[in-house]
Amino acid sequence: MDMVSQTEKSHGDADRRAEQADLADYIARMTAELAGLATRAELSFLAYLLGMAEKEAAQQGTQRKLR
Repeated sequence: MDMVSQTEKSHGDADRRAEQADLADYIARMTAELAGLATRAELSFLAYLLGMAEKEAAQQGTQRKLR
């Protein structure tokens, strides 16, 4: 692989990671909102699961930003 191809690939990888991080952050925000709705509706197990999904999405977003 020549130098230009390697540079293009690394930029493409960085763009993909940034897009993944943004999407994970969006999912974290949406699941947090849904968890709040579930809590207000006294759907405790659903609120718990959504809270776990929020934490996982936030962690994935952070990991993608650090690469």
